[in-house]
Formats: sequence, structure tokens, C-alpha cells
Amino acid sequence: MRVPRRPRSRPGILALTLMLPGAALLGVAVGKARFDVEVATMTTEATTHLGVGPHVGFASALGLFAWAAASGAALLGASLLTRSGRPREVGLLRAVAALTLFLLLDDAFTVHEAVLPAIGIPEILTYTVLVGVTAAILLRHVREILAGPWTLLLAALILLGGSVVWDVVTQHLDGVGLGYNIEVFVEDGLKLFGIAFWTAWVGAQAHDAVRARFDAAGATPGSPHLPSSAPGN
Repeated sequence: MRVPRRPRSRPGILALTLMLPGAALLGVAVGKARFDVEVATMTTEATTHLGVGPHVGFASALGLFAWAAASGAALLGASLLTRSGRPREVGLLRAVAALTLFLLLDDAFTVHEAVLPAIGIPEILTYTVLVGVTAAILLRHVREILAGPWTLLLAALILLGGSVVWDVVTQHLDGVGLGYNIEVFVEDGLKLFGIAFWTAWVGAQAHDAVRARFDAAGATPGSPHLPSSAPGN
């Protein structure tokens, strides 16, 4: 009976594990020392710090969870496909993971709405760059995308694009007559559905690519002995 080998220690995993809390605490230290921001302001949950109910921003928080799930799925898929002879699938998943991570940070910290405009970068320029980067990724990997669940991606792009267009139009049209709540409901509703479809597409794309890799190797992800991608094994 073949006994599976224990996974080897990987220093990179430890480095990544320490990176997030380390970067966060470094940011807290810089914020306190350089800008005299109270530590609790940066470390406590926003609803607790502001003294508001847990319902505040809950839909936005769900969107952040979905962005994080999509980025994680893409990174995991790319990791499983490394050294598998599928460099284009790996490249697509890595690019999508990086783009999704930026969208997560942008959504969480209002980068395009507050941070970048504060240093002189207008919101429209950020939108333009994002559209350009997204288009470049899609065009470079159009073959891999069309071979996968591309309808989910199309729905995501339409919904997310519709949210951006609605935001821009309502900002520049006074007296639309819809009322603030309706405007926000439509914008954030389109965005939330767009994020959901984007996450579904990323997960399905990563799943299909990994499944094809293992099927080609004569095993499936549920098998007890998966073929190793490491050289010499």
C-alpha cells in the first residue's frame, strides 16, 4: 500500500502568513506616528468605532467577501496549475487574481473615490486605466476565456459596467428626480450582482482549468493520489 508523503515545509507560506498582519500593523504604526491617528480608529471594526448597528454597510461587506473569494480562487487555481504545462491558464488566473485584489482594495478603502483624487488623480482616469487593464487581460486570454464559462464573465462585465455608467451619469445630471435612495439602490444593486457573477466566473474558470489538468493526468481532484507537478516526482 502506497503511503502518501507528508508535504514539505514551505518558507514562502510562512512569509505570506506574516505579511498581512505585519503590513497592517506597520500601517497602524505609521498612521499614529506620522499623522497622529488614534490606534483604535484603524484597528477597531468600523461599526463598533462609529457606534452604529451591524446593518451599516452590510451589503458592501458582502461584496468585499466575494471579491476576496474570487481572488483566492484564482490564486489557488494558478498555484495548482504551476508547472503543469498550461502557462496561459496560469497567466490568466494570476492576472485575474491581481485585478480582483485591486478591486477589493479599491472597494474597501475608496481608492478611486477618495485616496487617488486626494493626490491629484481624477476618478475618470482610474476608471479608464481599469477598463484598459481589464480589456488587455481579456484580449490576451480570449481563447481560454471562450473555452470556459464566458457567459458569467459577460454578465459580470455588463453589470459592473452598468454600475459605473449609472454612477457617472447621476453625478453629472442634476435634478434627475429619482431620489438619492433609488440612485444608490440601483448603482449598488448592479455592482453587487456584478461582483457575484465575477466571483462565479473566476471560480468556474479556475475549477475547469484544474479539472482539465488532472483529467489529462489520469486523475481527478478527488483521487487519493494526485500526480505531482514537481520535477522529478
